[in-house]
Amino acid sequence: MSVTKRNTSPQLASPSSMDPNDVLLVKRRVPDDSFTHQEIESSALELPVLERLFVQHDLPSLLTNEADMHSAIASLEAQKQLMKLAQRLWSQWQHDERLYSAIADYVDVCVLKRPKALNDLRWHHSLPGLSLVKYHLCTAGLTSNAERNEIWERHCTLTHHRRYVEQFCCSLPHVSCHYTLSGVEWTISQIRVR
Repeated sequence: MSVTKRNTSPQLASPSSMDPNDVLLVKRRVPDDSFTHQEIESSALELPVLERLFVQHDLPSLLTNEADMHSAIASLEAQKQLMKLAQRLWSQWQHDERLYSAIADYVDVCVLKRPKALNDLRWHHSLPGLSLVKYHLCTAGLTSNAERNEIWERHCTLTHHRRYVEQFCCSLPHVSCHYTLSGVEWTISQIRVR
């Protein structure tokens, strides 16, 4: 874990002794065992909410439970259904400029490996299926299975880091959380006490 103090004072201080204008930046690698591989893959495609989304969008159901869905998504037909759902969701959302910008940042990180810090948790909480749409947009136009596999691995890594941020960082007061391909970052800003 690395900790950097930004702004007014040149020396590192504890959060309680910081000037109110200071910001403490913390970067941390995410422990590999914080979630199981199946939990990460399930979150990467949002398997728990897919059934409801298929019904809402008048698409045939994949299966009746999440365990069956894990094995079914390996089929070409199921993958086509997932991408069709992603396209429908994206067609509804693409006109929101802030969401478009957040997804463009995600594509920059996942596809181009740019070192941007992502902070799209509120979108994930309000838009079921967003993770599936992100994956779809990252793989749009790819024909090589090797490229798709690389994008899938990075998408799962980012999903793992996002889940870590959701679980450990966001409940802390005065903390702004972000995730990257290399881990998580959060900034702690002091508030003035009167």
